[in-house]
Amino acid sequence: LTMRDVTAQRVHEQHIQSSLREKEVLLKEIHHRVKNNLQVIQSLLKMQSRLLPEGQTRTAIAATIQRVRAMALLHEGLYQSIDLARISLADYLRDLFNGVEASSVAEPGQVLLMLDSEDIQLSLDTAAPFGLLANELMSNCFKHAFPNGRRGVIEISIHRIDGVVNMVVKDDGIGIPEDFDAAAVASMGLKLATSLAHQLGGRLEFTCESGCRIESMLTRL
Repeated sequence: LTMRDVTAQRVHEQHIQSSLREKEVLLKEIHHRVKNNLQVIQSLLKMQSRLLPEGQTRTAIAATIQRVRAMALLHEGLYQSIDLARISLADYLRDLFNGVEASSVAEPGQVLLMLDSEDIQLSLDTAAPFGLLANELMSNCFKHAFPNGRRGVIEISIHRIDGVVNMVVKDDGIGIPEDFDAAAVASMGLKLATSLAHQLGGRLEFTCESGCRIESMLTRL
């Protein structure tokens, strides 16, 4: 190559690097702004909730606030990640658990998290439904498994088996009836969880095992 060709190649490479840096800054800004906007929505919903009497409407808004928070945590995690495109499943789950605990009526430390998860990286497309699914399942544990100040543990196990992600969410709470039929339950949270599991290529299986155990094989995670 001549000196002119080498110089032109270097200029071209510098231009590419500069363009990549600009896109990285832009993508970080997008994640940051989305997170901030979602936090504004949370604040508005909280303000509206305070004006309502105790009841189903206020409970529904509280659940919506927690779902919005799950999405805000996702964008915060992507903003802080190295490549801005993937997020650690284990770190995301811990943040979700802390958020669910903070929004519940449980005392700090009343319900503990035991997490056994492989280092799985989630893209935005899979992290969004997974985050909402995990949020619903953990929220369900806090709402129903540990009444009247009962202490307990939520165990979450996530491992890839033959290319499929096996997720188990188990608590040592009061359990579910032996004839429990998830399809017959009118709860929006459970219907949403079922739909999200289906979106990720799985279905939820409930068993009563010294508490409640939920398992799903997620083929699209």
